[in-house]
Amino acid sequence: MEGTKYTLSYARSDETQEFSSAPEAGAAFCRANAEDAPRVIKTTEHGASTIARTTRCNDTLVKQLPLESDPEFTEGYRAEQELR
Repeated sequence: MEGTKYTLSYARSDETQEFSSAPEAGAAFCRANAEDAPRVIKTTEHGASTIARTTRCNDTLVKQLPLESDPEFTEGYRAEQELR
């Protein structure tokens, strides 16, 4: 397998996007509509795991980030957030 892959997908859609860059994936997750319940799956040579997801806290949708496990992803998310 070649490097690390990030897949942005949605609970309410079959649409997916793939990224080889953590910051690009983080920015795309930031831009994704929380109502569509986006999530990001990180795939490496060792396997795959969900690193970012959307959850509901009371009546508010919240995007959860992998703060310490993938700081480049989080940096991409925060950079995109500053542009908004």
